Amino acid sequence: MKTNTEEYLNIQKSDFKKYDLLSPILNINQIPKELNVIGNFDLLYAAGKGGGEKPKILCIVGSRKCTAYGKEVTDYLVSGLSGHNIIIVSGLAAGIDSAAHRAALKYKIPTIAFPGSGLNDDVLYPATNVKLKYEILENNGALISEYEHDERSQIYYFPARNRLMAAVSDLILVIEAEEKSGTQITARLALEYGKEVAIVPGSIFSAYSRGTAKLFKDGAHPVTSSDDILELLNIKSGENKSLFENIEGIENYLDKNNKNNKKINNLYDTLTEKERIIMLLLSAPLDKDTLIEESGLLAHEALIAITNLESKKFILDNFGEIKRIR
Repeated sequence: MKTNTEEYLNIQKSDFKKYDLLSPILNINQIPKELNVIGNFDLLYAAGKGGGEKPKILCIVGSRKCTAYGKEVTDYLVSGLSGHNIIIVSGLAAGIDSAAHRAALKYKIPTIAFPGSGLNDDVLYPATNVKLKYEILENNGALISEYEHDERSQIYYFPARNRLMAAVSDLILVIEAEEKSGTQITARLALEYGKEVAIVPGSIFSAYSRGTAKLFKDGAHPVTSSDDILELLNIKSGENKSLFENIEGIENYLDKNNKNNKKINNLYDTLTEKERIIMLLLSAPLDKDTLIEESGLLAHEALIAITNLESKKFILDNFGEIKRIR
């Protein structure tokens, strides 16, 4: 899967105003001199080829070392946004970023990634997300970077790219964040730009809830359903009730996504916590390295869980690509 630089659109700062998605970047500090784009260039315009209303831009960010809860919540909330005029933006990082892009693909919502590197395959970070890059492109999404095509990531590139995601978005949704993290930078910048910020409540015992708790104290909106997101985006909502109100709906959702029948329900009861984490990540097939990285487990713990699940015939390892078969 070699990327041809002829596929790129190079946009100079003087031309940002021509693109509805990029024009807000002209209102921030440290405006990039240029941006490189690959994929569906129509997403840069208000309504693309189809005409109609300008889409709302939802940025979803969170911890790279997120929990299974964080990934499940991401999928659940994005599922209720399907069919609405929304573009989901995230940073193509491990953890919540990847979960947001994958959920957008799963529910047929356009998605744009802002990686903290150039866009060529051999420099894309993390390298395990090259496959995700192509899934985004193959589903009419796009990738945007201010860096040269072959520019490798640097630690300071990530907070820099966060200003771009915050600038182009109407709403920033934070799903799990540590007290000091790049996610906090994105949210702080969004508030400076006058954008709405929302958080998903988490366990008070989790380190990954400390950042979201701080944002809540700073005025971020708590989100417990897709309807909450739609309301913040000024989109007419449907019937996606709160996580705390719609217990039956959540059970149906979990049954649909994680369990196929009563027999398998009983089998799930036999899984260890680490095996359950692996299963929750496999809503779509993943290569083994990505699965290990996104599990948040130690490498040997993840490998043991994967081996056990394969022996129990829950998953299949097809030359390094892991997929669920139950």
